[in-house]
Amino acid sequence: MSKPGTGTTIYIDEGHNNFHTKDGRYKPFSNLLAKDGYLVESLSGEFDSKKQENVKILIIVNPLNVINTNNRWYLPTPSAYTEKEIVEIFKWVNLGGSLFLIVDHMPCLAPLKHLQKHLDSHSIIALHWMLLTHLTF
Repeated sequence: MSKPGTGTTIYIDEGHNNFHTKDGRYKPFSNLLAKDGYLVESLSGEFDSKKQENVKILIIVNPLNVINTNNRWYLPTPSAYTEKEIVEIFKWVNLGGSLFLIVDHMPCLAPLKHLQKHLDSHSIIALHWMLLTHLTF
């Protein structure tokens, strides 16, 4: 445990219609990380490994494709990430980035299926897969 504000920066993805955000539903989680010394930042926009080359830890929580926002649910649930982003995330993890995927129940798991399949097919040890259904603080 480090002094607050002195540790590694952790980024929480907010660029993919994420249901949980740093200052929203994951504020208690962000506060917990900050109390343990981590710097916690939001990451918006499309993922690009060059633009995010200084990102060491990325947390993705319940992303949605824009078509499934505002309580409209289209099936099959499309990917939350473009093919280009999936390739960029794969490259970033392969170069040492630590990725935590935190996924709730349907419809939030399906938008990650393309990303998860791509990463699993390359047996990346750096990928940490977490399946969380409820967090209580």
